[in-house]
Amino acid sequence: MTQTYIYVAAAFGAGFLIAWIIRTITITQIRKLLKGTQGYLESEKLMKETLHKENVLAHQMKQSTELDLTRKLKEQNQLNKVLDENILLLQKSIHRTTSTGRCISRSVWRGRAGSG
Repeated sequence: MTQTYIYVAAAFGAGFLIAWIIRTITITQIRKLLKGTQGYLESEKLMKETLHKENVLAHQMKQSTELDLTRKLKEQNQLNKVLDENILLLQKSIHRTTSTGRCISRSVWRGRAGSG
């Protein structure tokens, strides 16, 4: 009977030792997996922050470009307005010169016709 108790105690000890080894291996694997997951999560956070910074920078560049183009558009509209006014003045001047020139050329033509 004592021999049975020894075998039972040895089997119990061996079973406990095997369970302890399996538990230790499982915990080690879980820790490795956890470290990998934490590393992946950290890299994802860094990528998210980087993308956010890039988006903010791109948005700022877009706004800057829009402001610059709006300013240039206003300048061009003002220039077009000035050019239109100058064209109108030039057309009026040409019209006056042409009308005055016709009167002068008619009087010159009459003068030549009258003297000849």
